[in-house]
Amino acid sequence: MWASILCGFVGTLLYYMGFHRMEELLRLRIGETKDGIWVRLFRAAYIMGTVAWAWVHAMFMNDALIFRYVHEACGDAETAADIANRVFLANGPGMAAAYVVCDIGLAVIAIVLVWKRIIPLKTTGGRILATLCNPIALPGIVGNLLALLPWPLNQLDHGTESLGHALVLLLGLILLREMEKGGETTEET
Repeated sequence: MWASILCGFVGTLLYYMGFHRMEELLRLRIGETKDGIWVRLFRAAYIMGTVAWAWVHAMFMNDALIFRYVHEACGDAETAADIANRVFLANGPGMAAAYVVCDIGLAVIAIVLVWKRIIPLKTTGGRILATLCNPIALPGIVGNLLALLPWPLNQLDHGTESLGHALVLLLGLILLREMEKGGETTEET
């Protein structure tokens, strides 16, 4: 459990650092144009994602601890599971709201950034492929295709949402590379 807590903390920190840096690049790229709304929405989505990631991870850890301690206290796994499930379901509305703002919001914003060519991709094929680089399309398409594979390969679909977030950061790396080629960055960037 301690390893999971440490990984959740480090993952949350790296998530914030990566997306914050990408926001700075987007601001530098588009300045104060009418497309600035997309940078502000991107910021709202990744900050909500940072909070949600930390909260959801803490909720899962607390749920496991509730099960463990109730089971130790009363010796009944069914009662422990019932109590842990009630706590989990009580957190459901907040988790659903975080999912809508963070995952769906970030996915829509990433797609807009690609198709408005704020993230400069040279070909339509590249833009189509980049459309999959988000936390909704990747698990929805790739994750479900992986689920068709036989066990244990079908378990690979569990990481596709996190991979979708990481691939948004890959788009940020592409943005940085193109900005460097065009001379839009400085040493401080």
